[in-house]
Formats: sequence, C-alpha cells, structure tokens
Amino acid sequence: MSLAPRSTLTGFRTWVVTDCPVAPGLRPGHLAELEAARQDADQRIALAAREHDEAVEQAAVAARQARDEATRARAAETGIRAELDRTRADASQLVTQALAGAAAERGDLRAQSEQQGGRLRTELQQVRADAARLVDHVRDSAAARIAVMEEAAARLQAERDQLAADLRAAHRPSRTSARARRGARPTGPRGGCATKRDQMIELARQRRDLASVPLAEVSQLASSVAPEIGYSPGTARRELVRYVRGLQAASAESQSTPDKKEGESDD
Repeated sequence: MSLAPRSTLTGFRTWVVTDCPVAPGLRPGHLAELEAARQDADQRIALAAREHDEAVEQAAVAARQARDEATRARAAETGIRAELDRTRADASQLVTQALAGAAAERGDLRAQSEQQGGRLRTELQQVRADAARLVDHVRDSAAARIAVMEEAAARLQAERDQLAADLRAAHRPSRTSARARRGARPTGPRGGCATKRDQMIELARQRRDLASVPLAEVSQLASSVAPEIGYSPGTARRELVRYVRGLQAASAESQSTPDKKEGESDD
C-alpha cells in the first residue's frame, strides 16, 4: 500500500480539524481520544514512511552493489576467456612447433642411421675380405711350413737311420750269448731300415754305457728316449731292460771265461 507524503497527510488533517463540523453527540473526551488516535496514526504513518524510504534506499544500494558485482564478474569472465584463448593459442603453437621439430629430428636420425648403416656394411665387407685374405695367407704359409717340416723330418729320420746303422756296424761285440742274440730283434724288411726298438737302443747307447748302467736307471732312460721316436714308454722300458740284462749277462760271461782258462793253466 502506497501512502501520501507527510506534508499531504498533515494538510489533510488540518483541513479536517478546521473545516469539517464535529458530529453531534461527541464529548470532549471523545475528541481527545480521536486526537490521540490521529497522533498515533501519524506516528505509525511516519514510521512506515521512514522504513519504506530506508527499505527503498537499501534496495537501491543492494541493486547498485549487485550491478557492480555483475559488471566485475563479467569483466573477470571476459579476462579469463581472453587468457584461456591466449593459453590455447600458445599451446597450439607449441604443439605445432614440437611436432615439426620431432619430424625434422626423426628425419635427421633416419638419414644418419642409414648413412652409418651403409658405412658399417662397407667396413664389414672390407673386414671380411681382409679376413679371407689373411686366412688364405695363413693357410698357404702353414702348408709351406708343414711341407718344410715334413721334409726336414724325413731328412732327419734318414740321417738317424743311417747313424743307427753306422753305430750298429761299429759296435759289434766279439762274443755274445744266446740269450743276448734272442733279445736282439732283426732289422725291418725295407732294405735294412731299423725298427723303433733298434732306434731306441741306439739312442740309449749314445747317452749311457748299456754294459755298465745300473738296472734301476734303465727304466728312466727308456722313458726319456721313447718320446723322441714315437715309441710307447711301457714297451720301451720293457724292451730296454730285457736288452740291457742280456747285454750285461753276455759281458759278465765273456769276462768270466778268461779267468777260468787262467785257472786251468795253473793246474
């Protein structure tokens, strides 16, 4: 409900009190009550007007504050949107640059890897060719050395056989027992070529005097001579011990025969 301004209400009251006649039958007490009621109504009307004015003023202030806040909010929203747009543009530019850089780097790496792979393949082929030439050279050199060694071994074998034959011809005991003759083995059927046993005996004779060597040292002597001619060590020890025993027995028998003849002549 809207009320007239205070000045209008006051003028209306004054006009009513001054110009309007008093109703019949009213007493002075009634007038006082009416006056009090009018004053109370005036006070209430004034209070309501003040409250209305204050409410209107507060509403206006709140409206202005709301408009200001809305304006600030719209400005902030506009700034945030602009910042988001700038951030998106920067991010898009960075992504584009990163993709372009990655593509260029990938292309460079591919080119470098292909170039390095080609160089490595070339080097590998060169290494294989060099290795093949080296293997051929080593094979040829080894074959030549083997041929020279085989020729030298054959020559040494022939010289050893000749030396053994010369030694056997130079060292022939005048008298041998039947036991010693049984212990000696004949030479091979290939034109007088000596056997390994004969070669072993000749080598042992070159190192020691077999007629006087102790029997305890014969096995060690045979073990040291056997590898030189490819003879079995066990067989070499057995054959050399048998030969030395026969040789020493024949030597002892030949030495005891002159002593017996001297004793018989004394009788």
